[in-house]
Parts: sequence; structure tokens; C-alpha cells
Amino acid sequence: MVSKRVKYARSHLSRRKHITLLARPHWRRLQKRNVNELENPFTVKRAALKFRPTKRIRIMAQPKVVKKKYDPAKDMSPYPRIPPQVLLSAKSRNRLQDLSLPQKSIVYHTRKLFLENKAKQERMNKLLIRIHKSKYQRYRLICNTLHQQAAAREENLRKELKRALNKPGDWERHEKVLERIAKPVARPPPPTSILQNFDKKRIYDPKKVDQLAQPVVRRFSPMRDPFKVHPGALKYEITDKIKNLAFREHPREYITPRIPGEVKKFALKFIDNERYTFLATPLVRPPGKETDLKDNAFDVAPAALKAWCSPRLKILAKPKSYRK
Repeated sequence: MVSKRVKYARSHLSRRKHITLLARPHWRRLQKRNVNELENPFTVKRAALKFRPTKRIRIMAQPKVVKKKYDPAKDMSPYPRIPPQVLLSAKSRNRLQDLSLPQKSIVYHTRKLFLENKAKQERMNKLLIRIHKSKYQRYRLICNTLHQQAAAREENLRKELKRALNKPGDWERHEKVLERIAKPVARPPPPTSILQNFDKKRIYDPKKVDQLAQPVVRRFSPMRDPFKVHPGALKYEITDKIKNLAFREHPREYITPRIPGEVKKFALKFIDNERYTFLATPLVRPPGKETDLKDNAFDVAPAALKAWCSPRLKILAKPKSYRK
């Protein structure tokens, strides 16, 4: 529905004046000051002080779940609580003690700084002894010895090689062998794809075309006698597996055939109700109309003579004309 304001504009103003009025910007959008802001935001309205909450608002004001105050003593932490007596009497493992030791270079540097302080010197010496006895120091020494042994083996191999290549032509022969081994393996080129050959123009061969154009001659096997049994089937012996597979896991239910004219037991015990008796009784027709057949087949009913044809029926009665 059109509002009263639009109706007033249509009746009192022209179209141009109405458009100019609508084209003016809204005064609330032009002003910089926000109208919704209050001068004193902490003042309460009189209507709010006089307001009495309804039963519905009281019910909705109640919280869904009443949460109790947080009590850290009752709160169950995810980690088990360890008493302080156990923590004070706890002893760290050897691995943690080894990892907590400082680097050897830092200890040497600090020992040089405090040469006059005997207490710190003794402490640094104890730290150095602990560092020397730690697992990681021993592991470093083992690694260094293994590297030295590997270097000594290489040096021995070089000396043996120099002894073996004492003759003047041996070293040149050795270099040739190394060059031959260092060369990359010459692998065969990859096979060309079949699609590359399609780009090339093929030479026309009439003999080949005639050979391909001839129909294929297929030789059919002679007809097999349907009543002849294969000799292998006469010697066949059935296995236990085939016997088990021959029987059905879920045999079909055998339904006895129905005897025509037989009355079921359920039908003999059936008790009819009023509806069945009403449907079973034949209709009583007036005399002369016992059947639906007419005496005169070409007789027209009087209601059909008074029928009025509607325009829609006339349209539907016209035959459709199809274009040739």
C-alpha cells in the first residue's frame, strides 16, 4: 500500500518538486555530531527508575548455569601435585648433570680472569675435572680417535700405492685407468615415440592398398554334434569341494500348489460384519430396469437434447490442421 506521505506529495506537489525534495540529503547525515550520544551518559531516565519488570523478564534475567567462585585449592590440576619435601630431596640424573656443565673454553677464560681469587680457581678446577669425566667428553675423544685412525689408513694406502707404482710407466697407466673409470657411461638414446612417425609423408604403395582392401577369409571350425559326449566327461570324478558347492546354503522354500476350488481354513472361520453384508446383498432395481441394457440402442436421452455447448468445447471440437 502507498503511504500517506506519498499520496500527499502526488496531490499537492508536481513531479519535479517531489524529485527535488527527495534529492536533498538528510540533515542527520550532514551533521558531524552524533544525535544518539548523551550529554551526561551516567544519568538514568525517569522511566527506567519507575519501570517494574514483568514475570517474563525476571525469568530471562536468571542465568542458565550458576557458576561457583573459583577456588584454586579445590581445582584439580592436570598434573599430579608433588609435595615440596620430595622436590627438595630429589636428585638429578647423570645425563642432566652432564648437560648442565658449561663449555670448556668458557671455564678456561674465566679461570684466567680470576687468577688471584683462590676460591674461584678451585671451583673452576673442579668443573674442569667434571667436564673431563663426562660422557660427552669421552664420546668426543672416541670420535677424534676414529678420525685419526681413518686418516692413518688413507696415508698407508697412499704409501702402498707409491711403492707399487715405482716404475716409470706405471703412474701414466694408472692415470689412464682413472680417466676411463671417471668417464660417464654412454647410454643409448631413448626410443622414438610412434607419434613422431605420423608427421612424415608416407609413400603410396598400390600393392599394399590392394592387399588391405581384400576381405579377410575366416575359416570356421566344423559343426559339433550336440549329442556327442566328450570322452573327458565320461572319465570325470567329482571332488568333495564340487559336491559341497552343488548344494544351496539357503534352500528355497517349497510352496505347495493350490488346489482349484479348495476353500481355505481362514475363510471357514471368518465372521462377516455389517459392511460386508451390505456389499454382498444385490441391488434392488425398479421393474423394467433390472439390467443396464436399453430396449432401443439408438434412443437419445432427453437431457442430451437440451445440452448447451460452451465456447471452450467448440474450440476443442475443431480438428487440428497440420501443415503439409
